Amino acid sequence: MDLLEGLRKSVKENQAAELAKGWQRYQEILRRLVDEKKVDPAEVATVLDAIGKSVDDIPADVDHVKRRDAIRKRAADAEAAKPQLLEAQAHLDRLKAEKQAFLDQVIPRIEDAVAERDRLVSVVNGGSGSDAELLASCRDPGLRAQLGTIDDEARTITAREGELRFREDRDRHGMHVDALAELERTKSDLHRRRAEITSAMIAQ
Repeated sequence: MDLLEGLRKSVKENQAAELAKGWQRYQEILRRLVDEKKVDPAEVATVLDAIGKSVDDIPADVDHVKRRDAIRKRAADAEAAKPQLLEAQAHLDRLKAEKQAFLDQVIPRIEDAVAERDRLVSVVNGGSGSDAELLASCRDPGLRAQLGTIDDEARTITAREGELRFREDRDRHGMHVDALAELERTKSDLHRRRAEITSAMIAQ
């Protein structure tokens, strides 16, 4: 390496070192501006000259520093959140395990309860028509004859009542009111007697 080449290399190295120092001082100035601290205008001018920037570059460079600060903050927040995330996931896993254990315990009980409910529904439904079956299967000729007589009387009374109501609605003079009231009393008595007979037929 000749003398001129060595000189050129040394000059470049010195320029690079000075530029690095100037850039570092510029970053310190930007940091103070970001932190809203005062700066020495003379120092700022010297530094700008050293790194080849102008005062017009400062606003954009301040915003650049702020963006990099925001990036670092996101990275720091993410790193700090990692242990919390692991803890939250572990907590969620524990809750899921507790839920599954509860389901494993309660589901068979629910199934048993449903089966018991269905069994009782079947029992209740099976007995819902038992009175009608017992009544129809009663072979006591006396009770069946009495029931037939009462039913015949009820049909006769119903027909008579229909006839009287027709006349009363047509004539509207109240002549049949007493007769209709008497038929109502007779019907009530027939209902009572019929209930007694059917109860006896079911009980046999």
